[in-house]
Amino acid sequence: MINNDYNDKFKLLAVFSYPHEYFVLKSLLEAEDIKVILKDDLTIYVNPLLSQAIGGIKMYVPIDKYQRAKEIYDNYSNETIENEENE
Repeated sequence: MINNDYNDKFKLLAVFSYPHEYFVLKSLLEAEDIKVILKDDLTIYVNPLLSQAIGGIKMYVPIDKYQRAKEIYDNYSNETIENEENE
């Protein structure tokens, strides 16, 4: 059964392979009062090897706050890449 309420109100922002990858971003979004819904995170906590098989951990945000969430995600991603290059 498809939950149309969920699909109509939330939009996929990002997909992560492992739980540690989304912790900081989730905190940044919640600090901006953006609700975050994670799908399949508990499954991957229990069995990390299933991550690729089920398509990773999906992060959803409300459609009406998607633009702001995308800006935060892009800034976070760019900072992470820059930090890795400087190491």
